[in-house]
Amino acid sequence: MGIVNRISTIVKANLNDLLDRAENPEVMLDQYIRDLENAVAEAREELINAMADEKRLAAKLEERNRQVRMWQANAEQAVQLGKDEAARSALRAVRAYQDEADTVSTAWQEQKDKVAEFQKQFELVEKKLVSVKGERDALLAKHRSTRVQEAVTTAKVKVDKAKAAIKGVERMKERLETDAAKAEAREEVAAYSAAVRDAEKVQADLDIEARLAELKAKLATK
Repeated sequence: MGIVNRISTIVKANLNDLLDRAENPEVMLDQYIRDLENAVAEAREELINAMADEKRLAAKLEERNRQVRMWQANAEQAVQLGKDEAARSALRAVRAYQDEADTVSTAWQEQKDKVAEFQKQFELVEKKLVSVKGERDALLAKHRSTRVQEAVTTAKVKVDKAKAAIKGVERMKERLETDAAKAEAREEVAAYSAAVRDAEKVQADLDIEARLAELKAKLATK
């Protein structure tokens, strides 16, 4: 039943998965079709052989049953003629042929089941072959379309990531510019504060000088 298992494996194969993993989907699909064609040829040969064996066993069974009927008739005739020894011999032949008939009948039934299984597998793989051959171009076109869609989706994801990165850079740039502006403003405020303090010191010094001059003038008049 090796061919049955092999057919089952081929038929159950997921073509979409095979196409996705294939480096060259067209070559892979053509090889799959060739495998199916080989499986059909092997299954046909196995089916022919199995049917031939079934017919041979059926003929053998019919022959054994014919012998059983013939020797049974001989036994009955011997009894009617009062030939007990001949009847015994005929009955022994009946038993022997009946045993053979039972054995052959079992083998024939098993062979019938095998033929039915081969027939089922043959029809299955033949239908699969017709289906795949008919859908070959459509399968490849669908696969190419899926690949293109995946590429578009991947590109979109990359673009979105790039946009997000650019926005992040822009936000960082704005933050740096804001920080720089704040630092510059702080320096301006600090410089202004220093200028104010210097001006206040100068004014204080001038005030002291004025008071000193006033004091000197006052003392000079005495």
